[in-house]
Amino acid sequence: MLFFVAVMMLVALYVFNQASMGGTPVLVPDVTGLPVTSAANVLTEAGLAMGTQRRVKNDAVPEYHVIVQRPRAGEVVRAGRKVSLTVSEGEYSVQAPGFLGKPLKDARAELDATQFMIGSVARIPDARPADTILAQDPPPLTLIGRGTEIHFLVSGGPVTEVVRMPVLVGKSLDEAQLALANLNVVTVPIKVDRLGAEYDVVLSQNPEPGTTLTDGQEVSFEIRLGANAYLPNVRRQVSGQYTVPNYDRSVAVRVEMVDEQGSPKLYYPGPADYVDGRPPLLAPGTIVKFNDIKYTSELTIRFYIEGALHTTYYYQGDVTQPLITHNSVSTAPLDRAGDLVEMEELEPNEPSPNPFSPR
Repeated sequence: MLFFVAVMMLVALYVFNQASMGGTPVLVPDVTGLPVTSAANVLTEAGLAMGTQRRVKNDAVPEYHVIVQRPRAGEVVRAGRKVSLTVSEGEYSVQAPGFLGKPLKDARAELDATQFMIGSVARIPDARPADTILAQDPPPLTLIGRGTEIHFLVSGGPVTEVVRMPVLVGKSLDEAQLALANLNVVTVPIKVDRLGAEYDVVLSQNPEPGTTLTDGQEVSFEIRLGANAYLPNVRRQVSGQYTVPNYDRSVAVRVEMVDEQGSPKLYYPGPADYVDGRPPLLAPGTIVKFNDIKYTSELTIRFYIEGALHTTYYYQGDVTQPLITHNSVSTAPLDRAGDLVEMEELEPNEPSPNPFSPR
C-alpha cells in the first residue's frame, strides 16, 4: 500500500509540473495550401494539435485546402498547442467592410457574425470617445479573402490630467512602490543587470519627475534586483532595429508584439504613420527602430511583409539571445488573407544576426 501511494504521489507531482511549466517550445510548421487531412498529420508530427476549422469561400485555393492558420507558420508555441485552420470552400474576393467612426465593440460583434477576424488593436489619445475606430487595415472596400484579419487603430479617449510624476531615482524599491501606490497609473518595474549598480534601488524612471500624468498612464522604473528581492510583475526589455529586405519595390511592413497570453499588439505602423487610414509603404533598406520593448516572462516579436510573416524573435525569461526564425517572403501581389497569387517566390537578403539585444 505504501508503494502504491508513493507511485501515485510521483505521478501527481509530474502532472502538476507539466501543467505549471507547459510543454517545450515548438516551431509551428506551414500547413497552408495542404489538404486538411495532410495538415492534421503535419501538425501531429510537430507535436501540435489541430483546433477548430473555419470554412470560407475562396476560388484561389482548392476545396478542403488550408487558406490560413493560427498560430502562423514560423511562430514558437508550446507543445500540444492547437492550431486553428481556415479551409477553402471555393469562391473568393469580397470587399472589406468599413468600420471607420464606429465603436470597437460594434466591429467585434459584426466580425464575429461574418467571415472575417479581428486582428491587432492600437490606441492613441483622441478627442473622440474611447474605442472609436480611427483607421483600419485592410481599408474599407478593399478586395480581400474570407477569413482575413482586420486590424484597427482606435481612440483611447481624451487626455485627462491627474498628478505629476514623483522623484523615484535613488529611492528603495519599497519607497518607489509606496510613492506610486495612490496614483491612478500602471506601474511597470523593469529588471536590469547593470554591473556596479546598487541592488534594490531605483536607477532610472520614465517619465521624468514633474511630468504631468494621465489617468491609467504607464510609468516605469529600472531596478537591479538583489537575490532575496521578490517582484512578481517585474519586466525585462529589449531594443533594436529591423531593416526592410532588399526587394525591388516598396512594401508594407507590420510589426506585432505578442505577450504571454498570445495576444498580439500592433507596434508598427504607429498612429503618425497612417495616411488617410492606410498603412505606409517602406523602401528596401529602410530601418525601423524599436526601443524598450517590455515583457514579463515571454515575448514574441513578429515582422510581416505584405501580410506574410518574415521574421520572428522569441524571448523567454532572462535569456539574452532570442530564438530567431526567418521565412522567405514574396513581393508578388498577395490576397489579403496572406496567400501568394501564383507568382514566383523571391529570397530576401539575410538580415543581420540578432538586431535585438536585451538590456
